[in-house]
Formats: sequence, C-alpha cells, structure tokens
Amino acid sequence: MNKILSNGFLACALGAGLMLTACSEDSWNNGLNGFKDPTIGSSEATVYTLTDTDYSAIASNATNKALAEADGEADALKAIGTAKSFTDNLQARKYLPAFLGSTSFPYYALNDGSSVKVTFNASADVNSTVQAINDGTLAYEVTEADYKAAWESDDNFISAFAPVTPAAAYLPGYLKEAFPEAETGTYAAVTYNWSEQNPVFGTTSGGDQGFKLSNVLGAVTLDQEVNVQGVVTAMCTRGFILTDKGGSILVYGSDFDENSVAMYDYVNVRGTVSSYGTAFQIALSSANIEVAGAGEYTYPAPVKLTPELITSVCGRTADETAFYAEADATLSISGNYYNLYVDGLEGYDISAYYALDFFKDIMEDGEKMHLKGYVIGKSGSTHCNLVITEVSSPTRTRRAPAATPVTSQKVALYRYNGSAWQAASDVWMLQPSDYTAMGQRYANLSGTGPQDLLPRYLSMQFPFAAEDDSKTVCYNYYDSASKTNSYQAMLFDFVGGEWTRNAGEVTEQFSRTNGQWQYNPSIVLNLPSDKSAFCVEFYQACVDYVFETQCVPLGDDNIKSGKYWVTSYGNNEYWSGTSAYQTNVDIRPAAARAQYAAGFEGMTDEEVQEFIITNFHDHTLPYVLAKYYPDFGPIDGIDVTLTVNYGTYDGGRAEQQVVYRVLAPGKYERINSTLFPPKDAAE
Repeated sequence: MNKILSNGFLACALGAGLMLTACSEDSWNNGLNGFKDPTIGSSEATVYTLTDTDYSAIASNATNKALAEADGEADALKAIGTAKSFTDNLQARKYLPAFLGSTSFPYYALNDGSSVKVTFNASADVNSTVQAINDGTLAYEVTEADYKAAWESDDNFISAFAPVTPAAAYLPGYLKEAFPEAETGTYAAVTYNWSEQNPVFGTTSGGDQGFKLSNVLGAVTLDQEVNVQGVVTAMCTRGFILTDKGGSILVYGSDFDENSVAMYDYVNVRGTVSSYGTAFQIALSSANIEVAGAGEYTYPAPVKLTPELITSVCGRTADETAFYAEADATLSISGNYYNLYVDGLEGYDISAYYALDFFKDIMEDGEKMHLKGYVIGKSGSTHCNLVITEVSSPTRTRRAPAATPVTSQKVALYRYNGSAWQAASDVWMLQPSDYTAMGQRYANLSGTGPQDLLPRYLSMQFPFAAEDDSKTVCYNYYDSASKTNSYQAMLFDFVGGEWTRNAGEVTEQFSRTNGQWQYNPSIVLNLPSDKSAFCVEFYQACVDYVFETQCVPLGDDNIKSGKYWVTSYGNNEYWSGTSAYQTNVDIRPAAARAQYAAGFEGMTDEEVQEFIITNFHDHTLPYVLAKYYPDFGPIDGIDVTLTVNYGTYDGGRAEQQVVYRVLAPGKYERINSTLFPPKDAAE
C-alpha cells in the first residue's frame, strides 16, 4: 500500500460538494475540471497527518481504553500517547477508527461514504535516536547551589556559567548526582544560564591604574556644569553612583541601561547637577559618559544608619551628595517595594532604592539583614533611600560584582552511556531564542508546529546543506490535551533542496460506513477530461492496449495506420472509446462506424455504445489499472474497492463512474456503474 501511495497517482475521493483539503500527491487532478457528484458511491475525502496531540487523544480515548483493556493491551495503548507513534500498521488500524469518530478529529462530522488517508508514525521505522528521545527524556534545571559549586563561592558567583566556568565541565556531574539510576541510552535535557563575559567581582585593594580621579563632587551646587573623572561604586536599575576624590553622586535616568557601565568602571562624566529628594544627582539625559577603563575600589568605612541618622535624612531640607553607610534592619516586601526597618525606629524605614535583581533574589520578606550602600536622600518624608552594594543574611552574602552580566537561557541534551553523561552532539537542540525567532509566544512548539516550522528553521540554520544531509532536532513540545510539556525529536533529510521529515511515516486509508470508521485501502481514481499529463498518459496506455490486443491480431503493425480500431493519430480508438487527446471515452456511434465500420456491422446505435462501454469497463480499464497498481489486492475482512471517475462524450460531456471489487492483484469484479449494471469478474 505504501508503494501505491507514493507513486503520485492516488487521487482524493470526489467530494460531495466540497473537497476538504488539497492532496499534494495529486496535483495533476486539482480542481477535478468540473466533476460533480456521481450518482453512485459519492463521498467526501481528505488527507490528514496526526499531530503529537492526536496521539495523546488516541491513547486517552474511552473506546480505545476499553478495547485495549479487553485485549490486555493497556500498556501498549498508553505507549502510543507517550511515544507519539504506533508500533505497527495493525495497531493503527485497531485504534485509529475510534479517534476518527471522536470530536478530537477535525473532520469528525464527515458522512458515510467518506474516506481519509491518515499519515502516522510507525515506530518500527523510526530512527533509534528519535525513538529514545520520544520514549521519555529527563529534564533538569541547574540550581543556585549548582552555580555556587561551579564558582566555588557562596558570595562571589553569578547564577550562570561563563567562559571560565563552562557548562560542559559541570553538567555531567550534576546529572549523575540527580539521576543515579539512569539506564543506558537515557537522554536528559538540561536548562541553564550562560554569560558570554566573565564577571569580575569587587575587591578591597586600591589602585587607579593610571586613571586620575577628579576632586569635584565634594562641593557641587545646583545647576553646576561639572566634568568628573570618577569610578562606578554602586548600581541600581535607575542609574549608578559616581565617586571621585571629593565625594559621590547619583547619575540617574529612568531609561538607564544596566549594561552601559559596570561596577568599578573608570568613567568621564560631563553633565549638569540637579536634585531630587534632597540629593544631588546628574541627569542621565543631560550627561555625556565615556568609559575609560576598569579597576578596583576601596570603600570608605561605612557610616552606621542609626535611628537618629535615618530621621535626620528624612527631615533634611538642603541638597547633599551621597554618603556610604550600613544598617541592620528587617525586610518587608510589598509588591515592588523593598523596605527595611531598624529596631527602635517607628514611622521611618530604609528603602532599597531600585535594587538590582542580583540582590533581590536573596532578600526574603521578614528576614533580618545587614546592608551596605549609598544614602542618596529621601522619598517623601519617611523613606531613606539606599543604593545597595552588599547584602548579608545569617546564611549568605552578596556583594555587587564588577558587572551584572548579560545572561541567556540555554538547553543542552545529554545521553547516558552506562557510566557517564555525554553531550548528544548528533542532535540539534532548539534553544529558547529559537522559539522566539519562529514567532512562538512560549519556549515550546505545539500542535503541528514541529512539522510546519522546523523545515523552514533548518533552511535558515543550514543554508548550505548538501543533498542527503540529515538532522535530528530535539524540541520542547506542549501537549494541549494533557497540558504538559515534554522533549520530543524529529529526523529531517535534505532532499531535492528541501528539508523533509523522515519519521518512519506510513499512510493508510480509512472509510466511514454505517456510522463507523474502519481501515479501508480502497482507491478512488479521478480521470477528468482536463488533458493533464497523467490523464494523457493513462488514456494512451488504454489506446496502446487496444492496438496490441485487437489491431495487431488483425494484421496491423503501425499504431498510426488507421486501418482498424485505432485512428491514424495513434492516440484514440473506438473498440473501448478511449482518447488520449480528449482524455475521455468517446461513445458516439457515428464516429465509431466512421473509423471501423466492419467492427460494428449489424449493430444499433444503442448496441454500439454498450459494446464500447463494456469493453472499456471489463477489458481495457482493468488491464491498465493492473499496470498502475500491480500490488493492490484484497485484505481479509475488508471489502476493498477501486473506483474510477471518468468522462464520456456522445455529443455532450458527462461524468461517469465505475466501481470494482478487488479480488486479487490485477483481478477486479465490476460491482456498479453509472451506465450499465454489474458484470462478471473482469481480468
């Protein structure tokens, strides 16, 4: 049956007023050239490829579950949903009918007489790597404890790998610890963060490496134009603290880019002094900033933020520059607000001013903390603003790194070889950024996304692919039916300039009778009078058959001699009426007699037409059908048929149909026709 389906000659069945989908294999038959609904065997037909969600629906279908339970195949049915594949064609023939009759099938409302050619995965033909991944891939996300172990520090670390701490050096160990009983051949997908740049953590040793700090910030005034050579000593999401020999000031902007400067960068800043909340600042919008290098900085001894000092800052009326301070306080989190309360002080607090996520990640509501940073004035009359440089709790400490690295999420695929986890270098793993590039809202694919999007994705990733190149692609798949995610894989081959899925796919036909779907490989062949290449070829084969079996025995040796049944054009005949030129069956009695009068001597017009049609139905057409479908035969328990829709001409065009029951390969029994009643078996 697979051979039949791949030869390009199968047509979609004639629609009852509507063709549901295009049939790419039958592009020669597009439009059907005006074919209408025949009077016999009318049906709707479509083609359909199962999605990953469909396999889950098949496995969870109540009718299938009852059937599988009765036959002792409950585990096998469940495996269809997880593996997204049948184990063989027979399994598909058993469990697909209930799915086709359920609302999970998009065309469940098709009527009796309808047919659908379903393409599905059969695991016997699936690539072993693809099968292993689809059978169940473990998932692991690197934790903060893992990153600390990689950086060998509870303080100076980032929640990401970087060039000096490559993920490949640590992931195998993490997986072995996480999955100590993994079986050989098991796959695991690991999610982690990655920074292209190595972070530089702050130190307490001095040195300006030749950069000369200015002495400007100790005595600034409002609206003063300043030119400062300073160092970045603290950062928040709205700016940074600029420090020179004279003092410190906030460089503020609501659109501040945290990656524009780094901690301990030496910078030249030219701008105008403004103020907010009784704190001098330089507006980022008016500033010109040049990074001159990077170095180290020694913080001064911090001022203790006592209740009296906090009250004083909140009550001041004159603008001041920032100063370095520390405090012990209890954290209270309310939405985006992180406020800290000092024992013995009522009505006032310290506000963690636009704190970096780097610090907020370890700050817990209700926890007592020790903080260091720069006081930059107040918000309202009760909040003392602090730009944090260090956060400590009883169990952990974080100091501002020299840079807040830009990180991105990555996913790596590993395979257990029986003793160690190794990177699965033969599988292309989709990254979170790839889903975004494909227009996905989430970092996964769903529905028919893998089949539809991955070929185009591969074309962009591998623009110079060579013929017969192969790529196994692993991706995160969201099953909308079960609302779960799992890692799945597909194999693609580069054939004829395109990436094509190689899934061990099988296509089989199912038909609907008496309200029930069943496997039925019956063929519907359309032969419209459209002079298409296929129809011309098919009808010429008919003419050739008549020449060889009817004209040659009469002594003809040239198909264009015009002596007997075949005309001098060599492309039409009147023994069975076939015309490769008009791609129809010509049943005009006058035209037949004009070609070969001796062949119709003594016949009435009605008898001439019956002679031509009978020969076409019972001899010419069955012979040519057997040439095109040599392996098409009966199947136990199924009434396999071959239906041919064709056109006749008797001065006017008409659509006709003949239906055969398949008795054996190349042997058919005509069971119905729009023109004549059934005849005996035709060979």
